[in-house]
Amino acid sequence: MTLLEAVVALMVLGLSAVGFLDVFRAGSTTAARAVGTAQVVAAARSALEAASLGDVVQAQEVLPADTALGRTIEARPWEPLPTVTEVIVTITPRTGAPFEVRRLVRRQAMRAPQP
Repeated sequence: MTLLEAVVALMVLGLSAVGFLDVFRAGSTTAARAVGTAQVVAAARSALEAASLGDVVQAQEVLPADTALGRTIEARPWEPLPTVTEVIVTITPRTGAPFEVRRLVRRQAMRAPQP
């Protein structure tokens, strides 16, 4: 084996190692993004459940204030049926697009926030 063959073999080995390292980096980035998405979805579902049970004020307190997630909870009448309220929960992470969840709830169950 000559010195030139050894250098070429090391270059091929190095390039293949760089390819594997890039796959590992992409995998860890995707896993971190999935964790963030799961947290946003869980926060939105939790606030939606609290609001659907009838307490919009309690739903606003479901998500701790010290997290990096912005939240908006809106309850408005649903036009096609006067006895139904549409609850909209929007969670906005520090990075990424807002996540919105909607649910229709009977109006008698809803208790609006006090001004």
